[in-house]
Amino acid sequence: MNKIDVYLNILNETQCLSEDIGIDLPNVNKGLVQKINKSIDKKDPIGSMKKIKTFIPTGFKLNAISKAETYLSKNVKNFGLYKSTTSAIIKNSVPGISPKMLNAASGFLAFSSMLTKKEDKNKNPKMLLKMNIKKFVTECRKFGEDHNDEETMSSKMRPGDLADLSVAWVIICMGSAAAIGVIGGVLTISGALATFIAGGALTSIFVVLIIFAFIFGVIWLATGFFGSGG
Repeated sequence: MNKIDVYLNILNETQCLSEDIGIDLPNVNKGLVQKINKSIDKKDPIGSMKKIKTFIPTGFKLNAISKAETYLSKNVKNFGLYKSTTSAIIKNSVPGISPKMLNAASGFLAFSSMLTKKEDKNKNPKMLLKMNIKKFVTECRKFGEDHNDEETMSSKMRPGDLADLSVAWVIICMGSAAAIGVIGGVLTISGALATFIAGGALTSIFVVLIIFAFIFGVIWLATGFFGSGG
């Protein structure tokens, strides 16, 4: 297969994925990445999530995370292994997390371990995964400590809701930072993913599309925690 055929194949695959997720490729751009990033106020996570929710495309599919993970499982070496490893750790480290949010967290971390700074592009993905899990758990626990009181949490919340909310928030923050890094050329794809896709801007589009699936997906999972208002 020549380079043109490879490029066309990747373009077709990316288009199919965007249709499965429900995000048109023209929307996978620097502008939306920046809007999400600028909407993140770490002093007001609930307000931030409400604002980011308004950016979700009309056609976004509620099973977008599942679609993205299925695609990654089929095409990215070791994705399934990284996800199962992460799931076991997160389940024990974030008490009360729901199965759906656990699935989102483990999938997101398995994918994000494949993104790295250019100078570390040959770094072992297992090491990157370990670092990301440690950061993720630390931030989730910090969120719980900062917001575990009656004044900041709704009385309608059930036991475990705070854990899910913390996970959603950390995925949004880490995902936004990763998208900014990819769009800005600071982050690149490690060998685990580069063997499947390659090629400048198209690679960036693919990666950001996956990140959007996780960010918007966890927003929908967390919707019941902060209501439907803007």
